[in-house]
Amino acid sequence: MEQRGTISAPETQATETQIAANPMEEWMNGDFAYRSFKKGDVVDGIIVQVSPDEVLVDIGAKSEGVVSGRELERMTSEDLADLRVGMAVRTVIVNPEDKDGNIVLSLTQAEVDRDWEEAERNLQSGEIFEASVTNHNKGGVIVPVGRLRGFVPASQLARVHRRGDDANSQNLANLVGQKLWLKVIEVDRANNRLILSEQAAMRQRNKALKERLLSELKEGDVVTGEVISLADFG
Repeated sequence: MEQRGTISAPETQATETQIAANPMEEWMNGDFAYRSFKKGDVVDGIIVQVSPDEVLVDIGAKSEGVVSGRELERMTSEDLADLRVGMAVRTVIVNPEDKDGNIVLSLTQAEVDRDWEEAERNLQSGEIFEASVTNHNKGGVIVPVGRLRGFVPASQLARVHRRGDDANSQNLANLVGQKLWLKVIEVDRANNRLILSEQAAMRQRNKALKERLLSELKEGDVVTGEVISLADFG
């Protein structure tokens, strides 16, 4: 008579081997499932502890990453006040393992990385923005863009009078503290170069304003204008 529900010896042996392998597989998928990092990696994490001396961030490693007190000193009081347990943050790996075995993180470098990404998006989109001049040199003016140092060459400024090939130094100095409409024309993260143009931004802005004005004008409207040039015929 045919027997049902029996397991042959080879099948039984294979099942026992599989069962014996399961604890090892679970261990491999547990302790060895953590991510490995290298210097410069950009990693998202969750803040698990905040103190005046350090911030601990869970980034999926065996132990939490550490934002040191020295790093916290470089942050503004507003940024420090925003840090709280459970907050999602972007970090950069400064050291995958210091002398104490800690993963050292940077929050400010991650913000700089985000600013570079924003600059690259602006370059692609052609979006213009307004920013204040904070300094100048003989070649142009300095404009902070987030945490980046943007540079507007004198040749890309719309309001600098020139003497020969050199920009008027006094005119450049007079721009410090003023707001300019600017457009990103070059992004070179590797060489820390962010080049901006006031001329390109003004051309784009004036074109948009002109198109809007022309679309709104109606026959019979009374408008005020400014004479910008004279010719023999008018």
